[in-house]
Amino acid sequence: MRKFLQPLTVLVYLCASLTATAQTRGFGELQSATPKAFKSLTVDSYLTHKLDSHWSVSSFFLTTAGWAEAYAGPEWSPTDWMTLGLSVGMEQGVEGFDLRTAYSLWLGHDKVSFLGIVEAGKVAYSGDDSALWYDLALKYKVLPYLTIGLKDRRPSGVGPLAEVTVGKATLWASWAPLASEKAKFDPKNSLFGVKFSF
Repeated sequence: MRKFLQPLTVLVYLCASLTATAQTRGFGELQSATPKAFKSLTVDSYLTHKLDSHWSVSSFFLTTAGWAEAYAGPEWSPTDWMTLGLSVGMEQGVEGFDLRTAYSLWLGHDKVSFLGIVEAGKVAYSGDDSALWYDLALKYKVLPYLTIGLKDRRPSGVGPLAEVTVGKATLWASWAPLASEKAKFDPKNSLFGVKFSF
Protein backbone atom coordinates (compact mmCIF):
# COMPACT_ATOMS: atom_id res chain seq x y z
CA MET A 1 0.00 0.00 0.00
CA ARG A 2 2.87 2.42 0.70
CA LYS A 3 4.00 2.06 -2.90
CA PHE A 4 0.42 2.80 -3.96
CA LEU A 5 -0.21 5.73 -1.61
CA GLN A 6 2.87 7.78 -2.45
CA PRO A 7 2.02 8.29 -6.14
CA LEU A 8 -1.65 8.67 -5.19
CA THR A 9 -0.75 11.49 -2.81
CA VAL A 10 1.16 13.30 -5.55
CA LEU A 11 -1.66 12.70 -8.04
CA VAL A 12 -4.33 14.07 -5.68
CA TYR A 13 -2.20 17.15 -5.03
CA LEU A 14 -1.59 17.83 -8.73
CA CYS A 15 -5.22 17.31 -9.71
CA ALA A 16 -6.46 19.52 -6.90
CA SER A 17 -3.96 22.22 -7.84
CA LEU A 18 -5.37 22.31 -11.36
CA THR A 19 -9.04 22.20 -10.38
CA ALA A 20 -9.12 24.01 -7.02
CA THR A 21 -11.97 26.47 -6.47
CA ALA A 22 -13.14 28.45 -3.48
CA GLN A 23 -14.93 25.27 -2.41
CA THR A 24 -11.87 23.00 -2.62
CA ARG A 25 -8.57 23.49 -0.83
CA GLY A 26 -5.72 21.51 0.63
CA PHE A 27 -1.98 21.04 0.74
CA GLY A 28 0.91 18.76 -0.10
CA GLU A 29 3.73 18.49 2.43
CA LEU A 30 7.21 17.09 2.87
CA GLN A 31 8.53 16.75 6.44
CA SER A 32 11.24 15.15 8.52
CA ALA A 33 12.72 15.20 12.02
CA THR A 34 16.03 14.95 13.82
CA PRO A 35 18.04 12.93 14.58
CA LYS A 36 16.98 10.96 11.47
CA ALA A 37 16.56 14.00 9.23
CA PHE A 38 16.26 13.10 5.55
CA LYS A 39 16.59 9.38 6.36
CA SER A 40 12.86 8.92 6.83
CA LEU A 41 11.08 11.67 4.89
CA THR A 42 7.31 11.85 5.23
CA VAL A 43 5.05 12.85 2.33
CA ASP A 44 1.45 13.77 3.09
CA SER A 45 -1.49 15.47 1.41
CA TYR A 46 -4.80 16.87 2.66
CA LEU A 47 -7.83 17.78 0.54
CA THR A 48 -11.19 19.20 1.65
CA HIS A 49 -14.27 20.16 -0.34
CA LYS A 50 -16.95 22.43 1.11
CA LEU A 51 -20.51 21.15 0.58
CA ASP A 52 -22.37 24.02 2.25
CA SER A 53 -21.87 26.55 5.06
CA HIS A 54 -21.57 23.82 7.71
CA TRP A 55 -20.40 20.60 6.05
CA SER A 56 -17.28 19.53 4.15
CA VAL A 57 -15.67 16.24 3.18
CA SER A 58 -11.93 15.68 3.50
CA SER A 59 -9.24 13.12 2.77
CA PHE A 60 -5.71 12.63 4.01
CA PHE A 61 -2.84 10.50 2.68
CA LEU A 62 0.57 9.90 4.25
CA THR A 63 3.55 7.71 3.48
CA THR A 64 6.90 7.31 5.20
CA ALA A 65 9.55 4.60 5.54
CA GLY A 66 7.75 1.27 6.11
CA TRP A 67 4.36 2.80 6.92
CA ALA A 68 1.42 4.47 5.16
CA GLU A 69 -2.14 5.59 5.84
CA ALA A 70 -5.19 6.96 4.05
CA TYR A 71 -8.50 8.10 5.51
CA ALA A 72 -11.51 10.28 4.68
CA GLY A 73 -14.64 11.62 6.33
CA PRO A 74 -16.96 14.55 7.09
CA GLU A 75 -16.06 17.87 8.68
CA TRP A 76 -18.67 19.95 10.52
CA SER A 77 -18.39 23.71 11.18
CA PRO A 78 -21.18 24.79 13.57
CA THR A 79 -19.65 28.30 13.58
CA ASP A 80 -17.00 30.11 11.55
CA TRP A 81 -14.48 29.67 14.42
CA MET A 82 -14.84 25.89 14.93
CA THR A 83 -14.52 22.78 12.75
CA LEU A 84 -14.84 19.17 13.92
CA GLY A 85 -13.71 16.23 11.81
CA LEU A 86 -14.14 12.45 11.89
CA SER A 87 -12.42 10.14 9.40
CA VAL A 88 -12.05 6.41 8.81
CA GLY A 89 -9.56 4.59 6.64
CA MET A 90 -6.65 2.18 6.72
CA GLU A 91 -2.98 1.94 7.59
CA GLN A 92 -0.26 -0.40 6.42
CA GLY A 93 2.87 -1.28 8.34
CA VAL A 94 5.17 -4.26 8.57
CA GLU A 95 2.28 -6.39 9.89
CA GLY A 96 -0.06 -5.57 7.01
CA PHE A 97 -3.30 -3.61 6.79
CA ASP A 98 -5.38 -2.34 9.72
CA LEU A 99 -8.12 0.13 10.62
CA ARG A 100 -7.16 3.78 11.10
CA THR A 101 -9.44 6.49 12.52
CA ALA A 102 -8.83 10.21 12.95
CA TYR A 103 -10.50 12.99 14.94
CA SER A 104 -9.79 16.68 14.49
CA LEU A 105 -10.68 20.00 16.12
CA TRP A 106 -9.88 23.43 14.68
CA LEU A 107 -10.56 26.65 16.60
CA GLY A 108 -9.70 30.08 15.29
CA HIS A 109 -10.32 33.74 16.12
CA ASP A 110 -8.52 36.72 14.64
CA LYS A 111 -4.78 35.89 14.81
CA VAL A 112 -5.04 32.91 17.19
CA SER A 113 -5.79 29.32 16.14
CA PHE A 114 -5.62 25.79 17.49
CA LEU A 115 -5.54 22.53 15.53
CA GLY A 116 -5.67 19.17 17.26
CA ILE A 117 -5.55 15.85 15.42
CA VAL A 118 -5.75 12.43 17.09
CA GLU A 119 -5.27 9.21 15.12
CA ALA A 120 -5.90 5.72 16.43
CA GLY A 121 -5.17 2.25 15.12
CA LYS A 122 -7.56 -0.61 15.92
CA VAL A 123 -5.60 -1.85 18.97
CA ALA A 124 -5.87 1.61 20.56
CA TYR A 125 -9.55 0.87 21.23
CA SER A 126 -8.57 -2.12 23.35
CA GLY A 127 -6.20 -0.09 25.53
CA ASP A 128 -2.91 -0.31 23.61
CA ASP A 129 -1.83 3.33 23.34
CA SER A 130 1.14 2.44 21.11
CA ALA A 131 -1.29 2.83 18.18
CA LEU A 132 -2.31 6.32 19.32
CA TRP A 133 -0.79 9.42 17.67
CA TYR A 134 -1.60 13.09 18.08
CA ASP A 135 -0.49 16.51 16.87
CA LEU A 136 -1.60 19.61 18.79
CA ALA A 137 -0.63 23.11 17.67
CA LEU A 138 -1.53 26.47 19.20
CA LYS A 139 -0.56 29.35 16.87
CA TYR A 140 -0.44 33.14 16.77
CA LYS A 141 -0.02 35.05 13.48
CA VAL A 142 2.50 37.78 14.29
CA LEU A 143 2.75 39.08 10.71
CA PRO A 144 1.05 38.06 7.44
CA TYR A 145 4.07 35.86 6.69
CA LEU A 146 5.13 34.84 10.24
CA THR A 147 3.32 32.58 12.70
CA ILE A 148 4.65 31.38 16.06
CA GLY A 149 3.25 28.92 18.55
CA LEU A 150 3.58 25.73 20.54
CA LYS A 151 3.45 22.19 19.13
CA ASP A 152 3.05 18.79 20.82
CA ARG A 153 3.39 15.80 18.52
CA ARG A 154 3.42 12.29 19.88
CA PRO A 155 5.94 10.70 20.13
CA SER A 156 8.29 13.45 18.86
CA GLY A 157 7.84 15.94 21.69
CA VAL A 158 6.73 19.39 22.84
CA GLY A 159 8.23 22.77 22.01
CA PRO A 160 8.03 26.10 20.19
CA LEU A 161 6.87 26.33 16.58
CA ALA A 162 7.64 28.89 13.85
CA GLU A 163 6.16 29.15 10.35
CA VAL A 164 7.20 31.43 7.49
CA THR A 165 4.84 31.72 4.52
CA VAL A 166 5.93 32.90 1.08
CA GLY A 167 3.13 32.80 -1.46
CA LYS A 168 1.62 29.31 -1.38
CA ALA A 169 4.62 27.76 0.42
CA THR A 170 5.04 27.53 4.18
CA LEU A 171 8.33 26.56 5.80
CA TRP A 172 7.92 25.41 9.39
CA ALA A 173 10.13 24.16 12.20
CA SER A 174 9.47 23.03 15.76
CA TRP A 175 12.10 22.48 18.44
CA ALA A 176 10.70 19.64 20.58
CA PRO A 177 13.10 19.06 23.50
CA LEU A 178 10.42 17.79 25.90
CA ALA A 179 9.12 14.29 25.29
CA SER A 180 5.35 13.91 25.01
CA GLU A 181 3.95 12.40 28.23
CA LYS A 182 7.42 11.72 29.69
CA ALA A 183 9.87 13.56 31.94
CA LYS A 184 12.61 13.44 29.34
CA PHE A 185 14.67 16.25 27.77
CA ASP A 186 16.44 15.96 24.41
CA PRO A 187 17.71 19.29 23.02
CA LYS A 188 18.53 17.72 19.64
CA ASN A 189 14.92 16.78 18.88
CA SER A 190 13.32 18.92 16.14
CA LEU A 191 10.65 18.70 13.44
CA PHE A 192 10.58 20.63 10.18
CA GLY A 193 8.82 20.67 6.85
CA VAL A 194 7.61 22.52 3.79
CA LYS A 195 3.93 22.75 2.86
CA PHE A 196 2.43 23.82 -0.47
CA SER A 197 -1.17 25.03 -0.20
CA PHE A 198 -3.77 25.23 -2.93
